[in-house]
Formats: sequence, C-alpha cells, structure tokens
Amino acid sequence: MRVWLKWLAFVLFCSMVTGGLISEAQVSIRISPEIRHQEMVGFGAALSWYMSFIYRGDAEQVAALEQAMFADSGLDILRLKNWYYPDDSDGGNAMNLHGINQRLAEAAKAANPDIEILYSSWSPPEALKSNGDRRNGGTLAKDGEGNFMYDALADYWVEVLDNLGWTPDYLSFQNEPGWVAAHETCVFDPVETSSNAGYVQAADAIWDAIKDHPDAPKMVGSEAENMPAFFNFNQQLLSRPYFAVHGYHVYDIGNAAAIDSSTTIDRMRRIRDDFGDRPNWQTEFSRGFGWIDTARVIHNTLVEANASAYIYWKLAWQPTSDTMIAMESNGDYTIEPPYYTIKHYARHVHKGYVRIEVAGSTADVRVSGFLSPEEDSITLVAINRGTTAQSIDLDHDALRIEALAGYQSVEGNFYQEMTGLDAESPIALPASSITTIVLTLADEPSMAVYEGDTLIPSGSERVFLAPLAIPVSHTYVVTNRSTALATLLLTNMPSAVVFEENHGTNYNGLTIFAQTDGWWSNWRYGAVAEMIFTDGTEDLAMQQRLEGYLMHGVGFERIASNILWSAGAYTDAVQRTSSGNFYHISVQLDE
Repeated sequence: MRVWLKWLAFVLFCSMVTGGLISEAQVSIRISPEIRHQEMVGFGAALSWYMSFIYRGDAEQVAALEQAMFADSGLDILRLKNWYYPDDSDGGNAMNLHGINQRLAEAAKAANPDIEILYSSWSPPEALKSNGDRRNGGTLAKDGEGNFMYDALADYWVEVLDNLGWTPDYLSFQNEPGWVAAHETCVFDPVETSSNAGYVQAADAIWDAIKDHPDAPKMVGSEAENMPAFFNFNQQLLSRPYFAVHGYHVYDIGNAAAIDSSTTIDRMRRIRDDFGDRPNWQTEFSRGFGWIDTARVIHNTLVEANASAYIYWKLAWQPTSDTMIAMESNGDYTIEPPYYTIKHYARHVHKGYVRIEVAGSTADVRVSGFLSPEEDSITLVAINRGTTAQSIDLDHDALRIEALAGYQSVEGNFYQEMTGLDAESPIALPASSITTIVLTLADEPSMAVYEGDTLIPSGSERVFLAPLAIPVSHTYVVTNRSTALATLLLTNMPSAVVFEENHGTNYNGLTIFAQTDGWWSNWRYGAVAEMIFTDGTEDLAMQQRLEGYLMHGVGFERIASNILWSAGAYTDAVQRTSSGNFYHISVQLDE
C-alpha cells in the first residue's frame, strides 16, 4: 500500500503592468508566513529641539497636533531628548523643556497607552564635562585624582530618574558617543583611553546605580552615529547582557545612491549576523532624500538588518524637507510627506508583529510583510520607486482572505484609502508610490479535510481520520489554511513509523528530517514533497521509503530517496504541516 503526500505552495504573484497590459518582465512576490524573522517592537519618531513650538497654539490646535503625533500616526515608540539640567547655564531654558517632556510623555500615553518611550541624552551636565560645556564635544570630566567621574555620572542618572515625573521604558545615556558638534555632544571611546572616557565603563557604573530603581528602564546602546562606529562600540556590549537593545544610526548613508549600495547592505547584514544576540533598533535617521527614498531606507533596515524598531529623527521640527510635522514658532503646523512614509508602516505594524518572508522584490518594487500576533492578518508594505506603474496579483489559494484594506500615497495625495479591492483582482502600484495592504484572514478552522469535494467536519487543529478504511485509488485532500503549523493524525497506518536512524537533507530551504516517535517534515513554500509508505515486511518484499522533490518552475528534482524505516506493529503517523499549504493524500492498494 502507498500513501502519496504532495505539497503545493502559496504564491503571491506581482505582475508588472504598463499601460494596462502585463509587460514581459513580471515581478513575482512570494509570501511565506512560516518563514519568520524578527519580532517587531514597532515604529517611532523623536522630539528633541523645537518642542516648545508644540504648545504655543490654542487648546484646539494643540489637541489636534497631539492627536496627529501620537494617535493618527500609529507610533509605537516616542524618543525624547533629556533636558534635565538643574544647573542650566541657559537661563532655565533646559528645565523648561524638561517640563515640556513630561507633558509630551503624558499626552503620548493618554493617546496610546501602549506607546513606549526611549529617553536619550546628548550630554552630561556641564559640571561633568571636561570642557565645562554641554556643547562642542569634550568628554567626561576627571576628578582630582585623574580618574574619569563614572560614579558621579551614575549618580546624575539616578537623580534624573527621580525627577522625571514619568517612567521611560528605555534609556540611552549618550547619543552618538563618537560625534563632535556645536550642539550638545560628549565623546566616549568604546573603552577608556588616556584621552576619553570609556563607554562601557560609564555604562557599567550607570546600570549598577539604576538597576534596582523602581521601574528601571531597559538599556539601549550605543546609538552610534553610523554603522562602522556601531560595530566598534557594540562589540564591547556583547558581554553586557543588561543592554536590552543594540541601537544605531545609519548616517553613513550619505545620499540616495548609497541606500542600496553593496557597502550599506553588507553593513546591515553584519548587524543582523554579528549582533543577533538581542533586538536591534535603528534609533535616529533622516535626510533630505524625499519620502520615497526614506521608505527604501526603512525597508532595507527591516529586511537586511532585521531591525525590530525604526525610529525617525524629526517628528516635529522647524520647516525642513525631512521633518514629519513642520512647526512654526507660533504653534502653527503642517503635516509633511515623511509623516505618511512612517504612517504606512506604523499605523499597521505594531509590537508583537513578526516580519515574515516576502521574496521577489526588485530594484523598483520592494515588498515587506508582517504577521499579526493573533495570526489573523498580514500587513504588506509595497514601495514602487520606479517611473512606471506596476501591479500586484494575489494568488491566495492556500490563504483564506476575508477582506482587503489598502492605503496608498503618491506625490500630493498621501495615505488615501483604496476602494474596490478584492483578492481576485490586481492591486495597482502607481509610479513613485507607497501602498499598505492589510489582508484579514478568515476566522475558520485552519485544517480543512475533503473527501473528493465533500468537507470532513472538524473544528480543531487536529483532524482525526480513524478508523481509516482505505479503498483502492481513493484520494483525500488536506488543506492547512492557517499561518501556523497544524497537525494531521493518520491512524491505522499498516506500518510502524519508527526510524532505525535519523536522516536529514537540506536543499535550498527544503528540509527533510525524522524523529524516533513519529514522522513529520517542514517544507518551505514552493516545494513539492512526495511521501511513499509501503508495508516493510519481508513477506511482501517491500520497504518503506521517503522521497522528496523540489519544484523548479515546471521541473522537479529528487533530493532524497531510499531512507529505510523499520517494520513493526501498526502505529499512528503524525504529520505536522507547515502553514498555508496543501497536502494531497492519495491512497492506493498494491496487490
């Protein structure tokens, strides 16, 4: 007797469309919810300078601005600059901004109780600076014995936390520790040198002082100014487990041409590969690239570096080309295009979402995908940077889509809700556009078993086909429509499913492996697997074997065969099926 299990794939095809006709060069995008990458914390933006402008309008204007910043944008993270300097040399300006920080933190939490706050500092107070100035570089001051004042810096941070009036979720004690500028800066070397204080020595002292503080924030480091500097600083932090997050900036992307350069991509992949011991966040970046190129930076950081969070630099700022909200000194404001770039991600991808594999992006069309924590929706963000319109076709046979929602931005017409979407029709991507598509998955049993065209009822993840009376040439089709693994239990299999040995083969992501108490296999989308069972007794002169095939277009390639199993008493066989795939079970009797 033979049982043939055939694997079919869930594929999302994106067709390149020109002038309403499908062009010869088509883009094919494959969504693989079973291939999961980083868990997201979300998207954020920073408020630092020009914060006082926010509260110079009337009450109605302020309320609308807070709504835009903290609710409508969908932000999960707010980055605030430290302004606690009680001995301020600026005539109290810093402490005034410290009070505005408290108001902003309260407004953000009121609009979104789940928003998290990263509190970053640009400099210690003047008394702890070698140059006696929060600005213009300098390093940590030394005491009378010539030792850097790490303990005094740690005491300062205890004082900061005691006087905030609110609790930050994350703390970065020094922004861009290798950077010198006319604004607030302080230079640290990765480890102490004769000329500069050591970042790790300062971090050790600060953490030792605050770790038992009520609601101690999680540490983020080093927020280095560029990726090469990040490698130098954070190599030292690999041995500091109290740092919860690797933080960095990507200002080494100096122009739009560098966004996709091999240097940039290699550096991002190094972050993913060498610093994967904890989540990594891109915590500050903006340049005057324009809103489409900003989206490209976000996409690459998520897909190449596996960033769990992306924080934009200028949430509200004086009018510039790269601010999300342009503020006037009288409190008037204008929502600018970068706001919508961030909103395309932040409004529909939140903490707990998981980035899933979406293969097939091209130089012009970039698509990333995110699975909700409940696994009931998938968010796709598609960027078309090209000058030609494209379209996305959804082939959703293995994924039950209950509804589609879409939001699209083109120059001058941002974040518009799309209408008339359905899973059977192409989704247009205009030239120079960003499109967010939310796929709502049907709430139905994830395992559906059919005998011919007749559904075998089942309301659980495990489907029982017992007793299984197998006629000649009878076919069952088993479909897993969920995004998670499901279990199919086949009973009364006329053979033992116990391995003499474990065997494994891996070929282009297609994995075949065995376990002593049953059998199952994990397959990627786009693979076809064929499982053959026969009675292994010598009397029938037959053996049990497993054969796997990988599908290449219209061809098949055998990758494993003649894996011998032992014969024994009749037992159950358990098949764990990867999400969103089909199993065709054809049962035939060999006489």
